[in-house]
Formats: sequence, structure tokens, C-alpha cells
Amino acid sequence: MTVASHHYTANANVLDSDAFLPPSCRSHEDRVRTDAATGRVLGYLRPSDGPTFGLAGGSAGTTVDPLCVNVTPGLDTLITTDQGEVLGMPLYALASGSVADPSMSYEAASAFYPMLGQHIGYVTAGKNGEGLWVAGVLTDPTLTDEQRQAVAATTVRADFRRKDDEYQLVALYVVLDAPLLSGLVRRHVLTKGDIVRMLTTGMYADLPDDALLLLNAEGEPVPVSTVEQVRFLPTSTSSGELYPPAATPYDEASEEIPAGTMCALAFKPVN
Repeated sequence: MTVASHHYTANANVLDSDAFLPPSCRSHEDRVRTDAATGRVLGYLRPSDGPTFGLAGGSAGTTVDPLCVNVTPGLDTLITTDQGEVLGMPLYALASGSVADPSMSYEAASAFYPMLGQHIGYVTAGKNGEGLWVAGVLTDPTLTDEQRQAVAATTVRADFRRKDDEYQLVALYVVLDAPLLSGLVRRHVLTKGDIVRMLTTGMYADLPDDALLLLNAEGEPVPVSTVEQVRFLPTSTSSGELYPPAATPYDEASEEIPAGTMCALAFKPVN
């Protein structure tokens, strides 16, 4: 098999090839689900499982038919199975509220999931007469029983982005409550000491003590190069411009967001 240079091999034990076969049939209410006992991921994507575009300006938003999505560019991982290699992609777990904004570009979304998601398994995808199917398995040995049950209780979602005049598959993921992903949250949280060091060293060291600083919670995409100045926290007192998951709507008039929502926080001098 000839593989493009951007492909890489999954660093995991040899997996059962049957885990990456398409479903035999599609039920009326089929969706991509995970079996808590076996870790098997299987099903068909629905339009509602992808991003909703065009939310700005009070628009109701639109979804994309998964059959219109090109899955090939997203399958950039060689997964080793007992019957050979399968092209697939990582399956991520995201903390509630940290789903990529629908306005993000293909390139930004592609960097978003490895940075803000926990890699919990491997999946592949394809299309047939029934629709766009997903198949794979959980592989993260650190997942607790509680986490596996939570993954099984939710639906695997997909991120599609517009590129080269078509929609392309960027990522497959599940959304869990932030307390279930404490390790992921800790990777991006600021301690008091971090804040003190941030304000007394580097770009802020020469600012006068009475310099005004803006605490920004707009939830804008964060370049990897600036991650040392931006962290994602499990709660916030301001909704900013965040797009919470559709399953957890909030009252914009009250300026409150659900517990577990993750917000981008950045210190910026005020001109």
C-alpha cells in the first residue's frame, strides 16, 4: 500500500480487523454509538451529528448531509490490525463546551482536536448505499469504567469543514462533562503561580503595576504558538462568543453558561 507522506502509523497494539468493518445494515434511528463492554464504535452519521453552519445573525443554521462529505483526507492514520493495515483517524473526547466553533477554517479545526481533545480510540469511515458509516474501537487504557459508560451513553459526532469547494471530514469525537476529563482540563488550567509568573516575566515584566489588563473570554481559536498565554478553564462567568453544544443550550439574556463549559482566557494589555 502506498501512503501519502502525511500519514502516520497508529501507536497501539494490533487491533481486531472486524472492528473496522462497516455495519451490516442501518436501522431507522441508527447513529454512531460505543459499546461500553467491548469498546466497539459503530454506526451511521446523521446530519445532526455534524456542525451547524450559519448561526450568526439569528439564522437557524444549516447542517450537511454526511453523504456529501469527502472522508478520504481525514483518514491519515495507518491502523495495524490482525489482518493488515487500515486507514483511519483518531477518536477524541472533548470536554463539554470546548467543541470547535463552526466558523473555524479547515486548517484551524484540524489543529484544534489534537490540542484540546483526549485521544481515546481509532476509527475509520466510508460511504455506501446506507450512508456515511463509522467503525472502530476504544484503545485508551487509562479510561475508567465511568468514562467508558459516559462515552457509551453519548453519540459520536463529526466535524466537517469546507475546503477546495467541498466538505471534508476533519475529526470524529464524543463530548463528555468536564469533570470526567480532569486530566485534559488540568493540561490547560492556570494555577495562581502561573498567573503570577505570567504577569512578572516575559512580555508583561516591564508593564507598570497599575497597567490595565483585559481578561478575554471570547472563545476565539487559539494558535498553538500562543498556548503559553492562553488556557482553557472548566467554568467562566461570561459567555462571550462561545458556541455551546446543541444539547446544552443556555439563556443568552442571563449571560450564564452551563457548568463544565470551557472558555478561552487571555491576558491582554488595554491600550
